Amino acid sequence: MPRVSKLLLDTIENLLHRKAVILQIHATLENGTVEYDTTKWRYTSYMVQTTPLNLNLVTIKFGRDFPTSPPAIFLQSLPYTTKSGGPISVQLENIPWSPRWSPQEIASRLRLLLIERVELFNKTCAGQYH
Repeated sequence: MPRVSKLLLDTIENLLHRKAVILQIHATLENGTVEYDTTKWRYTSYMVQTTPLNLNLVTIKFGRDFPTSPPAIFLQSLPYTTKSGGPISVQLENIPWSPRWSPQEIASRLRLLLIERVELFNKTCAGQYH
């Protein structure tokens, strides 16, 4: 029974940590929330506009091993599409990460990362169509 109790407590602690991180991301990014999972707190999505012509969907997904591993972050360009007509999308790689960061630090660092990577993503997408 102690193993089951520990597993249950770890699961609850992980869920509460994901919830705290998502709510802190909402507070840090302010506007633009599209949707988020309020049951298991596994994902959140935002619209990010860097210029009048660049609108992006940012989705952050938290895996089962969060906070040991970083969340998966996906960018989708809405003004630019692939040849098949779908949005151009990428998963961000090499995300700076520490499982010891507080929810506030995670949100702050994700905000800075998104500012940098969304701008680069938009330039890459625009470069494909000029």
